[in-house]
Amino acid sequence: MPHREIPLESVSPFCRPDLAVLANLLDQPFHFQEPFLEAAPHEVCLARLRIDPPDQRGGTLRIHRAGGPGKGPEVAMFRHDRKPGVTLLMAQWVRFRGEKIAEILLFFDSGPFA
Repeated sequence: MPHREIPLESVSPFCRPDLAVLANLLDQPFHFQEPFLEAAPHEVCLARLRIDPPDQRGGTLRIHRAGGPGKGPEVAMFRHDRKPGVTLLMAQWVRFRGEKIAEILLFFDSGPFA
């Protein structure tokens, strides 16, 4: 599967969240970072999603663009995440190790949550 397809494939289980499917896409070691969380190994990230899943906060996602050549080790994805009272533009940078996701950096304005 081209690398650019893997992050797109991860968005759906992330938002349900289907942690078993998502866990199979993540490599070990794995690193995740966003304004409110930095997690490694992937079990820490998955535990956070178990406690605070995106779909229970009322958000819906619309993917705008997934970029990158699809053959290299990195892909950027841009999406809107809608929460009650706020819509956030998010940039997600994904680094691969083989066919698995090794690192995700998620960027968004955390101001609306302060």
